[in-house]
Amino acid sequence: MQGKSLKINDAPEKMKFATAVAAYGLLAKNSNYKGEVNKEMILNLANESLGIDPYNYRKELTELVNKF
Repeated sequence: MQGKSLKINDAPEKMKFATAVAAYGLLAKNSNYKGEVNKEMILNLANESLGIDPYNYRKELTELVNKF
């Protein structure tokens, strides 16, 4: 995908989850690089990436964000 932009809604589940994790870190740290990231955006990405989750890491992320 070099040189191509991809909308996050079209991204695979794993990419959505990784993006949600990174965004949560930026928001929790109140980073100058967080841009327009917000709790709702993170929850949407996390919920769209639940899929196969044998260790419940993805579900746990949604719980952490809800507590934030």
